Amino acid sequence: METLRSSLPESTAARLYEVDCLGPCFRSNVVVVRRDGERRWFGQILDPEVTEALVEWVRDGAPEATPALLARHEFVPEQSHQVRVELV
Repeated sequence: METLRSSLPESTAARLYEVDCLGPCFRSNVVVVRRDGERRWFGQILDPEVTEALVEWVRDGAPEATPALLARHEFVPEQSHQVRVELV
């Protein structure tokens, strides 16, 4: 979390929230990126190289095209987890 926080410039529109669990905790660390109302879920964001790929992608505005290194970590959560995030 600290790596993400320190890597994102204050000028970016990104907001960072830390929570205990979003539901699919077995995929620790889980990151959800929301852009234009769409949520993209990424799991097992543990390696510094993957974390840096995530930071760069968010800095670039989280475009539709996901870098290959980061795309391997993207997943679709179960419906129950999607609803839970809507309520938070």
